[in-house]
Amino acid sequence: MDVDFFNALYDRIIHVDPNILREIEMHGSRYNDTQVIIEVKEQELKKQKRALDKLYESYEEDMITKQVFLERKAV
Repeated sequence: MDVDFFNALYDRIIHVDPNILREIEMHGSRYNDTQVIIEVKEQELKKQKRALDKLYESYEEDMITKQVFLERKAV
């Protein structure tokens, strides 16, 4: 597991299918609410990515054991 892996994972997680966004736009006013939800979820994912990055760094620097790393990663 390296930085490229986490970046690829992050990119995959936050990818929003353009077709889904088009469908949402077709449903009118609910689009704005959905867009806000998407933005909130993207912010949450960014926080999770930062936490994973810090966890990975701690593991790389031998600040935590592999067992602790795996337990925290599962959370």
